[in-house]
Amino acid sequence: MIHALRGKVFKKNPETLEVDVSGVIFQVKITLNAYSILPPVGNECFIPVEMVFGERDIELYGFADENEREMFRCICGVRGIGPRIARNILSSLSLDQFVSSVKRGEVRTLSKIPGVGKKTAERLIFELKDRVAAAEKEEAEPVVFQAVEALVNLGFKRTEAEDTVAQLAGSCSSVEELIRASLRRLARI
Repeated sequence: MIHALRGKVFKKNPETLEVDVSGVIFQVKITLNAYSILPPVGNECFIPVEMVFGERDIELYGFADENEREMFRCICGVRGIGPRIARNILSSLSLDQFVSSVKRGEVRTLSKIPGVGKKTAERLIFELKDRVAAAEKEEAEPVVFQAVEALVNLGFKRTEAEDTVAQLAGSCSSVEELIRASLRRLARI
């Protein structure tokens, strides 16, 4: 899998980028956000990409940053939405605008995007609302979130893990310390 490309900008337009990586030129379909931050032709660039395997070809999609790529993956995970529509969505709205529209259930805003009708907008909101909320919680409290996820992966119930981590979060300075303290406490229960 190709995770990112680093090379010289060979050609660019608002929809595609061609990157020369040691003499091999890759064509990447990009979002408008990625296009807006690309350097001029001939300069070095770094772009996170996602490989998408189609029936007849393999395509690379490029993004402004890791967060945009992660949202692309989430959008593509929605039933009936492929990479082309996902790219349209991320090109039509900034990441913050899209997240806000999903959280507020703004069907009208989303259905104005090319390729997204009312039913698709409703499906996007329905399927992504919880993921968006979880991602915001993860960003707001990364140490707590990571500790809870680690405990759940070790087999503890989510409610037990959340309660224990919440009680100990203020007294620990790192994720590792919080997990160790939580394991000690949970072992006593």
